[in-house]
Amino acid sequence: MTERQEVVSIALYGALGEMGSKLLTPLFPSFGKVTSIDRNSSNAASAEALHSDIIVLSVPRERVEAIIGAHQFRAGQLIIDICSLKNGISKAVKSRGGDLLSLHPMNGPLIEWEAQKWLVVGDVPKHPFASQLLAHLKSLGVTVLEVSSEDAHDKLMEVVLGIPELTSIAIDRMMEEMADQPNLLEILKAGSPAFAALMASYIHTIGSTAPWLRADLISGSGGTLPERFRLSMKKAADEITDPPSLHSKLSAQLESLTKQGLGEEFRAGVRDIVIGTFSFLNQKVESLLSDEKTEQRPLVIQYEAQDKFTARDGKPVFGIHGIEGSFTDEALYRFFSENPKSDPSAYEIKELVHSHNVLRAVNAGEVDYGIFAFANSGSGGYLASIEAMGQFNYRLLALFVMPISMCILAHSSVESMSEISTFYGHPVAIAQCRKTLARRWPGMKIEPMTDEMDTALSAKLLSSGEIPKDKAVFASARAAKLYGLKTLASAVHHDPNNATAFAIVGPAQPAH
Repeated sequence: MTERQEVVSIALYGALGEMGSKLLTPLFPSFGKVTSIDRNSSNAASAEALHSDIIVLSVPRERVEAIIGAHQFRAGQLIIDICSLKNGISKAVKSRGGDLLSLHPMNGPLIEWEAQKWLVVGDVPKHPFASQLLAHLKSLGVTVLEVSSEDAHDKLMEVVLGIPELTSIAIDRMMEEMADQPNLLEILKAGSPAFAALMASYIHTIGSTAPWLRADLISGSGGTLPERFRLSMKKAADEITDPPSLHSKLSAQLESLTKQGLGEEFRAGVRDIVIGTFSFLNQKVESLLSDEKTEQRPLVIQYEAQDKFTARDGKPVFGIHGIEGSFTDEALYRFFSENPKSDPSAYEIKELVHSHNVLRAVNAGEVDYGIFAFANSGSGGYLASIEAMGQFNYRLLALFVMPISMCILAHSSVESMSEISTFYGHPVAIAQCRKTLARRWPGMKIEPMTDEMDTALSAKLLSSGEIPKDKAVFASARAAKLYGLKTLASAVHHDPNNATAFAIVGPAQPAH
């Protein structure tokens, strides 16, 4: 833990904004008492907060002068701004006597700390809190990068933030020029990996940034970007209408990547990311175009013995890792229903919840067969299952992988996520959704269950009132339907190819 100066007061302007509420509000309370100033604060409260030891400006750049007015800062006050464009903010602050720490969180508020990049613009002031804050950010895993000046920062932002904004507008205009323009979902359905990556950027650009900030990124910093964009598009149009120029340009693009160190190995990694994006968008688009809420991808059967599933009396009984409505229950149903030689109604289940119980029951002859999960693509191997596999004798009858779509479920009386205080989930389910939760609900409390608590069991207990209504659980759409729960969010797993491996086992010595 970094040693910190005792800070008496911190004023956070823009506390209701997305950056203020989701990124900065959780960051500063450990340093001192925070006064939140927002659009609902009185003029008197806003003026009084300017006397705080630390003043944090999470506001549009054009609002800075209006907030600080003619106020003269006292010695020892530190002003921290996180404006996306600086546009001479240092002059505005320093002319009023304040020390300025100019920062820019590049990734927005919905990405976990260890994936964040923050820019430090210009010189770091000698104020003790400035170095303490930067050290704290680094301790959280944040990558802190230095940019020499405001001008250098704003020119960089025109490229890394302005170009995606301008590209989104160019895509709109090009779409409008298409004859018989189809629906965007239909376009995505037929799209290529490269197009999927482009459209993912388009959708993210439009949906993740407030319109005022998007406009600021395009027209701010001197207002030269629109004109340079117009000139570059004219030059591009000239190149693509001249075949020799077009061929030369396309060849030069690949050469340029190589010269800049982005060789085949780097490009192969990018291809993996693009293909992952393509796969994820395909799933989402198919889900939206389908009458079903989720699109089922087929099981991948890796091994299947030739044995028929039989029982001494009546239907064979399968001990399952979980209860009815669990992913294991779904996996067993799909294993039979997607096998043309099998009857999905020709078996019974016994709810054993834990993988250890499944293998013990198979070994003891209490059930005819057992099925359990033992690994997931996003969270890795299931330690409890792996340990149990080493403790009992059994015969492997089938090994297969099932795509998993994790949902956040709430009590049927809950209307929206705003009524939820805690995500309550099996450790494996939480691990599969960790990055999505950090990105979309960074301030939500996460409470892991014990390993014995199955996802479907948590859904059942929530439905019956044994889990408080202000908690949401992680389970399948099948469990939501079975136990009458509301689905607050679907497909919250962060791995677009999220899948779990299952094993079906029988007695070590088959019965004769």
